[in-house]
Amino acid sequence: MINGKTLSLSNNYEDFSIFKNVVLVDDIFYLKKIEKLKKIRIIKNQARDRKHINSVYSYCEKIYSELLQDISIQLNILHGLKNNQRYWEILVGNWLIDFILVCHKSFFNIHQRVLKNNKYSKCIILKTKNHTLHTLNTIEAANAAINREWNFALNSKIVEFLSPKIKFIYKSKKFKNFRMRFNNFESNNFDKIKKLKLINNLVKNKEIFIYKTSLSFLEEKKLEIKLGQIPTYWETKEPIYAKFSNKIRKKIKLDCSKKDKKDKFNKFLRKEIPSALPIFLIESFKKNLNLSKKLDYPDNPKKIFTCVAYQGDELFKIYLAEKIKNKTQYFCGQHGNNYFTAYQSRISLDVKTSDKFLSWGYKNSKKGIIPVSNIKCIGKINKKKLSDPKGKLLILFDDVGLNRSPIERNDLDYKKLASTFSIINDFNTKLKKNSILRIRKSHLNEFNSFYFKKFFENIPYKLDIHKSNIRDLQSISRLNYFNYYSTGMLENFVLNIPTVCFLDKDLEFHNTFLQKKLKYLEEAKIVFYDKKKFIKHLINIWNDVNFWWKSKKTQNLIKKFNANFNLSNNSVDNLVRILKND
Repeated sequence: MINGKTLSLSNNYEDFSIFKNVVLVDDIFYLKKIEKLKKIRIIKNQARDRKHINSVYSYCEKIYSELLQDISIQLNILHGLKNNQRYWEILVGNWLIDFILVCHKSFFNIHQRVLKNNKYSKCIILKTKNHTLHTLNTIEAANAAINREWNFALNSKIVEFLSPKIKFIYKSKKFKNFRMRFNNFESNNFDKIKKLKLINNLVKNKEIFIYKTSLSFLEEKKLEIKLGQIPTYWETKEPIYAKFSNKIRKKIKLDCSKKDKKDKFNKFLRKEIPSALPIFLIESFKKNLNLSKKLDYPDNPKKIFTCVAYQGDELFKIYLAEKIKNKTQYFCGQHGNNYFTAYQSRISLDVKTSDKFLSWGYKNSKKGIIPVSNIKCIGKINKKKLSDPKGKLLILFDDVGLNRSPIERNDLDYKKLASTFSIINDFNTKLKKNSILRIRKSHLNEFNSFYFKKFFENIPYKLDIHKSNIRDLQSISRLNYFNYYSTGMLENFVLNIPTVCFLDKDLEFHNTFLQKKLKYLEEAKIVFYDKKKFIKHLINIWNDVNFWWKSKKTQNLIKKFNANFNLSNNSVDNLVRILKND
C-alpha cells in the first residue's frame, strides 16, 4: 500500500484502492462499489439555501452576459462574419448558460470544500491535455453533464487549475462513454403522412413557418389550415460534424479583463471555453451554415413559430438566426412549468431571444410576453377516458441527479425519494394495493443507478419504468399523486384530471410569485406539506375522488391558481389571432 493523504477525483474504486487515507470528491450516488465506502472519506457537494442559490444565479447571469459578448466577437472573427450578438445567442446561448452553471457547482465545491483548509500529498486525476470538455452539440452537452467520465474530466481540470503544484497521479484510460453521440431529433410517428413532404416545394413561400410546437400533430395541422396555409411535413436533418481541431480552437481568445483577473471562476471558464465549445459552432459551422440554406423550409417567412426547436435542433437554430437577419419575426411558445415561477426562469433564453413569447398565461407586454393558454393541452380538453373513477393511484416521481443547476441535487433528491417512500409505506392496504409507481428515465441511467437500486428494486408495488404512455396510465387511474411541482400538474389542472401533490418546503426552490399562488392549492387540498394530513386526505377521498375534485370549492380554487399562468383553451384560435396580427 502507498501511504499519504490522497484526493481522488475518480469514482471508480479500482483507481484508488491501493491508497490509504483516500478523500473522495463525490458521494455514493456515483460509486459502483458502495460496500467499500467505509474506508473512505467523502466530501459531498453542499446543498445550498435559497439565498445562496439566488446569488449564484445573479453571479452566473453576469458572467454569461460578459462571456456571450466576447464569444460573439470571437466567433465572428473565426468565421469571417459580422453577425450581431442576438444571432450568436440563439446558437450558443443554451449551451453557454448550462456550461457555466454546471462548472460553477463543481468549481465551488472543489474550491471551497475540498481544497480550502485541506492538504493532500497527491491527487488522482485525468491527463487533462488528452481530454477536452467539448461535445458535438447542445443536447449532447446536456447529457455530458450527467456523464461520469465527463465530470471526472471537469473536476480534473478544476483541481489542476486551482492547485497546480500538487503531485498528480494521472489516469489515461480511454472512456467508453465519454464521447456520447446523441440523437437530438425527435422521433416522428407519422411515417404514413410523410407524403405531405411532397407538397413542400409548392409552399416554400409560406408567410408563417410552424415547426416543432408542443401541439399534437393534428392541432398543428389545424393551426396551419386556419392560418390559410397548406399543411406540410417538415423533415429535420442532422448536422455535419467535423473532427476536433486544437489548431482552430487556439484562435479563440477569451482573456479576462483587468477587473476580472481576481475572479478565479471567470478565469477558469475563459481558459476552458475555447476548447469546450460544441463542434457544430466551431469546426463544422460553415458547412452547417451552407446546409441550413438548403433545408426544405420556407425561403422567406415573415414569422417563425416553435416551442422546442430552439433547444437542440442545431440546423434549425442557424436557419432561424439567418432569417431573423432578414427581418423575420421569431415567436416562441412556452413548453414547461418553470417559466416565471422558478429562480432559473429569469435565464430563459427562449423568452429573451424571441420577438414574442407565447406564454401559458403570464403577461408582460414590455418584454413581449403574450398569454395564450397551456399550449400542450389544446385539443385534449373534454376528451373521454382521461381518468377512471374506479381506477388506480398513479404516483409520479421527479427527475433525479440533474447536473445543469447550481443546486446540488443529489442530497435533495435522496431526501425527496425517502420522503415519498415514507408516505407510500404508511398508506393503508387499499392504497398500497392500488398504487402504480411511474419513474423517470433519469432513475435508470448509469449516473443515477443508485437511486433505482436503493428505492425501486424489489418493491411490493406495481412499477412502470417509463414504458407506458402517460395518458394511458392516467386513463386507468382515479388520482395522480406528484412528488414535485411539475408540468404534468399544470396539464392535469387544465384537463381536469384529479391530482394531488406533496411538497417538502425544504426541498423546493420556487420564487415568491408561485409560493403565493400555491396557497390556493393548499386550500383546495391538492398541495400538502404535512405527511399525516396528506395521507388522511387520500384515505378520505379514495372511494369517491370526483366528489372532492369536482366540488365547486375545489374547481374555483383551481381556477384562481390557473388565472395568471395556466389558462385553459381547447382551440388554436388564440394562436391564429396572435400569429396573424402581432
